[in-house]
Amino acid sequence: LASRPLSTRPSSSPTCPCSPTRPSASTSNPSGALLAAAHGAVPAHRARAAAKALVSKLQPEEVLVLDAVQSGSYRGRLAADEPVEGKLETRAARRQGGVGVARAVAALAPPGSVVDGLGAAVLTECEIRGKA
Repeated sequence: LASRPLSTRPSSSPTCPCSPTRPSASTSNPSGALLAAAHGAVPAHRARAAAKALVSKLQPEEVLVLDAVQSGSYRGRLAADEPVEGKLETRAARRQGGVGVARAVAALAPPGSVVDGLGAAVLTECEIRGKA
């Protein structure tokens, strides 16, 4: 994490098809870190297009996705009322030992668990492009 606060002025961000009524915003700081935020839930039918727009326009070296997953968007071997926490990472991130502060976070268990939504779509887009 950068010790300097993020700029409050929006940078030139790509057109992101997250939601026609709730656009995304991005801010950056001198360290090169960029924060992109979707204001509200991104509809499932727009998640892939939004992820593709973010990753292709921003061309990040590394990506850290912070996301809350509704139990209906998580398919695994845990009961729906159990709290689910952990990380999913691309093969590139695993090869380099993780990304940023997420290195210390345990992997999402059990193996074979699947999530959907914008966070999962961004992770998928990064996997396709070989990003960590």
